[in-house]
Amino acid sequence: AELQGSASAFTAITPIRILDTRSDADIKRLWLESAFSIDPVTDTGVAAAAGVNPDDITAVVVNTTIVRAGSRGFGTMWPTGSERLLTSTNNAEFEGHTIPNLVIAPLGLDNKISFYGSTTTDVVLDVLGVFVESGATSAGRFEALGPVRAFDTRKPGDDEFDAGDTQVIDLKGVGVPADATGVVLNVTAIRSKARGNFRIWSDGQPRPAHSNVNVLGVNYNAGNQVISGVKDGKVQVYSTQGGGMTIDVTGYFTGTSAPSSTEGLFVPLTPGRLLDTRQNGGPIGLNGGNKIDAGQAFALQVDGRNDIPDGEAKAAALNITGVRAADRGYVKAFAEGTPEPETSSLNYTTGGQVVPNHAITSLNEANGQITLLSLEQTHLVVDATGYFLAEGAPVPPVGNLVGKTVDPGNYVPPALPAAAPTTGPYDFLFDRGAFSSSGVRPDPTIRAAWDNCAPLDYAINIDLAENDQQIQVVIDSIEEV
Repeated sequence: AELQGSASAFTAITPIRILDTRSDADIKRLWLESAFSIDPVTDTGVAAAAGVNPDDITAVVVNTTIVRAGSRGFGTMWPTGSERLLTSTNNAEFEGHTIPNLVIAPLGLDNKISFYGSTTTDVVLDVLGVFVESGATSAGRFEALGPVRAFDTRKPGDDEFDAGDTQVIDLKGVGVPADATGVVLNVTAIRSKARGNFRIWSDGQPRPAHSNVNVLGVNYNAGNQVISGVKDGKVQVYSTQGGGMTIDVTGYFTGTSAPSSTEGLFVPLTPGRLLDTRQNGGPIGLNGGNKIDAGQAFALQVDGRNDIPDGEAKAAALNITGVRAADRGYVKAFAEGTPEPETSSLNYTTGGQVVPNHAITSLNEANGQITLLSLEQTHLVVDATGYFLAEGAPVPPVGNLVGKTVDPGNYVPPALPAAAPTTGPYDFLFDRGAFSSSGVRPDPTIRAAWDNCAPLDYAINIDLAENDQQIQVVIDSIEEV
C-alpha cells in the first residue's frame, strides 16, 4: 500500500534509544535475510518527550546503526505495510563492521517502521526528533542554508578533540537563528585517534548514549548527516576517542520568531527510487547503465516524480548511495544551477565501497532538479522519503496512510486429542522436547515447535512478502493444514 503523510513540523528531542538488539528482551540479533517491525513512538517515551499524541506523528528521525555485522551486506528501513525497497539504509563492508546512517522514516501501519537485514547483525535505533502533523506554523519549518562550513579542526581556532572531550559549537555565525528548534548538519570525522564514536546533541542537555558517527581505527574518516536539537544556536559534540571533525550546516528548523507559514513543512512519502545508474534504461536508469564520471555534474529531476508534486517542493529528503567508486572521494548534492558548495553530502573512504548517506537537498526552484557531483567515477543510487513544501505550495490533504489490505481467516480447528500422537499426521507435535524443557523458542532455522495443548496462534511477517497475494496464500495454506 502507498503512503502520503500529512504536512508536518519538526520537533527535536534529546535522543532516545528505542532499540538495541544486543540487550532487548523481545527483538534480538537479526538472522540472515530477516526483518522486524517496531513502534518507535508509543511506548518508547518519544511521543511524551515531544509532548504530542503518538497518532499525530507522521515520521521519525532515526539514527540507525548496524553493529558487528556477520558479513558484507546491508540493512533497509521502510514504513511497515508498504513495499520494501531493494535499497540500503546501512551498508556493512566486512564481518564485524559497525556503521550508522540517519533516516527520516515515515510511519506505516500501526505507527510502525520495519527493518530488514541481508546479513546477520545487531541493530541500534536512536530517535532524534519527530515530524508532527501541522498546518501553518512558526516553529518547525525547514529553511536551507548554504551548505556552509561551521567547524573544521584543520583550520586555526577549531581544536581537535582529545578522548573524552566535549566541545560546544556555536552555529549562529553561519546563519542559524538563536531560536531555531533544530539544525541539519553534515558531520565528518577525520584523522581519528582510535576506534570510537562522536555524539552530537543540543546545548544545555545531558550527554545522551547514542552515537552519530562511528570510526573504526586510527586515522579513520567517516561521515553522517545529523538532525539535532539546538539551544541558542549551539550544539554539543563529544568524542570517545578524539580526532578531527568538520561540521557543515545545510539548514535549520525555524523557531517561534519566524512568521507563520506552511513553507518548509515536511510531507513524508513511501520511499521511492529516483536514480540507479547500474540500470540501463527505464525510469531510474538515467545514465545508460554507466557510472557517473569523475567531475561530471549530473542533473537529476526530483519533483514531478515519486509523488513529489511538480513545482511544490523546495527540498527533498534523500538517501544517496555511492556504489563501487573508483577510488577514495566524495559526492556533493546541491540545487541545480547554484554554485558548487565546499561541503560534501557523501564520503567514500576507499575504492569499491558501497556507502549510503542521508541528505536533505535543496531543489532548483525553477526546474526541481539537483546536481550530483562525484570526485571519482562511481555508480549512484538515490531514494526519496519525502519533501519540504515550497513557498505558496498547496498543503496536501490528510495523508493516505498505509492500511491493512489482507484479512486473516476465521477457521476454527477441531480440538486436539488429549495426548500428542506419536504416529499419523500429527506426530510432529510430539517432537518439542527442547521447547518444553527450556521455555526458549527454538532456532527457527532448525525446527518449529509449540504447545499442542492449546490452539495454535500464529503471526506472519508481512514485511518480507512481495505482495498481498503471497500473504493470502500463506493464510489459506495454514488453515488448510
